[in-house]
Amino acid sequence: MIKRDEYLQKLIDSLDIRKIKIITGIRRCGKSFLLFNIFKKYLLSSGIKEDQIIEIELDKKKDEEFKDPEKLVNYIDSRLDKRRKMFLFIDEIQLIKGIRKNSGLLYSILRNYDGINNLNVFITGSNSKFLSKDVETEFRGRGHIIRIHPLSYKEYYEYIPNKNRKNALKDYATYGGMPGIFQFNTNEGKTEELSNYFKNIYINDIVERYQIENPHYLDLIINELSSSIGSFASPTSIYKSLAANGYKDISVDTVANYFIYLEESFLFSKCIQYNIKGKEYFKTKYKFYIEDMGLRNSKLNFRQLEPTHIYENIVYLELIRRGYSIDVGVVPKYEKNKEEKTVLKEYEVDFIIQNPTQKKYIQYAYHIENKEKYIQETKSFRNINDGFKKIIITNDEVLTNTTTDGYALLNIEDFLLDKKSLER
Repeated sequence: MIKRDEYLQKLIDSLDIRKIKIITGIRRCGKSFLLFNIFKKYLLSSGIKEDQIIEIELDKKKDEEFKDPEKLVNYIDSRLDKRRKMFLFIDEIQLIKGIRKNSGLLYSILRNYDGINNLNVFITGSNSKFLSKDVETEFRGRGHIIRIHPLSYKEYYEYIPNKNRKNALKDYATYGGMPGIFQFNTNEGKTEELSNYFKNIYINDIVERYQIENPHYLDLIINELSSSIGSFASPTSIYKSLAANGYKDISVDTVANYFIYLEESFLFSKCIQYNIKGKEYFKTKYKFYIEDMGLRNSKLNFRQLEPTHIYENIVYLELIRRGYSIDVGVVPKYEKNKEEKTVLKEYEVDFIIQNPTQKKYIQYAYHIENKEKYIQETKSFRNINDGFKKIIITNDEVLTNTTTDGYALLNIEDFLLDKKSLER
């Protein structure tokens, strides 16, 4: 069984939080298994009895009747025992009838159980619109969100046998960390499963949820974003790209809406550019990163396996897992060009990461093969005048932890396998 110890600990830590626990994340990333298997096993081992756990899986045929709100409430009420400690698990709660048209219905149902002291409520869902954005307004602080991701590299590395670890990072960069693919022993099986996820789950879900009339354009936009991970993308740039290829009967506004749908379904994350010197955001300049590299590579039929963008995306995902807020940085500077004219240059910082206690700058470089490449990769660092830590992450073997300029230097596997690596 794949261990998900960090997420298990988050669920354990939430037991004393008197709020409804909302477990969110992309479909098939392991939310249900975490709750109904790993966490349930923990509860049973700690003395909780089976009949103290009310389990409802709305995407399973056995519980299909409970998609009806009235039947759901009646069943829960019939199982509750207010004399004992109780646990309520509801899986894929966005499938309750009427919720998509009336998001307030979800919260009117759950408020029935919000104030019961001996009841811990855990719900899962695969749509951030219902289960994170609306929580802020409807629950007004009474919901506790736990975001789940596909397997991290560390989780993957610890799961696979020792004999398979030689090329582990390359395999992870190719097939990603969706837990369901590890039931297959062949690359062909993994490839087919990832393809099925897109064809039969993600695209169908989004089309149904948002009533998209032309799924072909959604598919094209997913391909465009998958091809351009780590590069700047905007509704206008994607629209122009589609128009240049003959797809002209779509508007910029429609592309922008599709961007929102892809974010709300957890397939992509948006990272906004921040002017480090000017201390302001460029709200129309951002990059997209995909939630899992296997999904991305499968969508592109494993044609675009350029390592630079793939590993940059993996670094981004690991930083998100560690709880950082992330921006793309830019350092503008006026310089003389070859003709001695003053021009504005912009030097990128791959990631500006922050949490409540710290801020750091991170540059990812696949290889730093010579001095010229090093100077190129660190140009932005040299033009930042504050004292926050600056870190280079590379696929190269690292023989020293610090460069001659005082920048921290990390091998990517060391970074991915050691949660404390950025603090050293």
